[in-house]
Formats: sequence, structure tokens, C-alpha cells
Amino acid sequence: MRAAYVRVLALAGGASAFVLSAASLVLIALHPATDFWAGWGFAGYDAAFALVFGAVGLIVTTRRPGNVVGWLFLASAIFSGAQPR
Repeated sequence: MRAAYVRVLALAGGASAFVLSAASLVLIALHPATDFWAGWGFAGYDAAFALVFGAVGLIVTTRRPGNVVGWLFLASAIFSGAQPR
């Protein structure tokens, strides 16, 4: 029973990382004055980071829920997707 709750928590974390990164990409595309190469990296770097880390974290946490590295990947994906740019 506990494994099902952990799996749902992992899926919710992965989904929130993907939604936040998609919203970030939409907001970047809608803003007409966005300098694509402003600052360090490019404008969608945080969203790309959140997508990749969210995917890896989701795979690791659904297959090995006790592995802390997968949860760290998911947490970093959520925080990266929530960063305003």
C-alpha cells in the first residue's frame, strides 16, 4: 500500500515539473521583448533543465522509490521549473 502512495507522489512531482516548465516556455514565447541569449545560457534553459531532470527523476523514483537521488532530481526539477526568468 505504501508503494502506491509513493508512486503517486512521484508522478505528481514529475507532472508539476513538466507543467511548470511548459508554462515557463509559453511565457517566454509570449513576451515580445525576450532576449533569447540574455544572461547566462539561453532564455529557456531553466525549462529545459526542469524537463530533463524531471524525466530522469520520474523514471528513478517510479522504479526505485527508496533511492534518494531520484527524489533530489524531482525536487531540483520542480524548483528549476518554478524560477522566473
